[in-house]
Amino acid sequence: MRGIYLRFIMFMLWVTIPAISTHAQTPLFLGEDIEFHISDTVCFVSAAYHFLNPHEQKIKTRLHYPVPVSNDMVLPHKFEVKDLKTGEDLSFLGYSEGISFLLEMAPASEKKIRVQYWQRVRKQNFKYILTTTQNWGRGLEWANYEIYMPANLKLEYCSLESDSTDVNSGKALYLFHREDFLPENDFEIRWGSKK
Repeated sequence: MRGIYLRFIMFMLWVTIPAISTHAQTPLFLGEDIEFHISDTVCFVSAAYHFLNPHEQKIKTRLHYPVPVSNDMVLPHKFEVKDLKTGEDLSFLGYSEGISFLLEMAPASEKKIRVQYWQRVRKQNFKYILTTTQNWGRGLEWANYEIYMPANLKLEYCSLESDSTDVNSGKALYLFHREDFLPENDFEIRWGSKK
């Protein structure tokens, strides 16, 4: 069991290296806007990531996008990656705990990439990896998170404190906003059925 754990740690260290660039420069990871749509057995994640190339040279780098996989959270059965400026679907490589995709940026430019995935959960809890932000060496300028939950479910635990909640619209909506955000823990939620 210890050997499996050590291999897992080594694998996570390898896949969370934020970029391997064809130039010495890497992009800046400015911020993220992420929606979590929760149901009884599936979590749909729609995440927009904002990058800046402040350099005078083009950047071409492979980004690794790990997702937690366990007995309770199986590998997502569907991923989509899109350049939101051009509308182009980006190809990606899958591996046992996530995906990687190529990020190409013109000199002195910004890019917004959307990653979406559907992940089955066997228990009513979900985890999203935030701590890989530390590998970029700076906090996010902003981070916005939204949790959408149907009326028959209730949020029982969240690792971040929400800034506002709206439970009057037939769905519950929990909003989170952070600035200069360098998380030390991952985003975890647990929910249950209303009685």
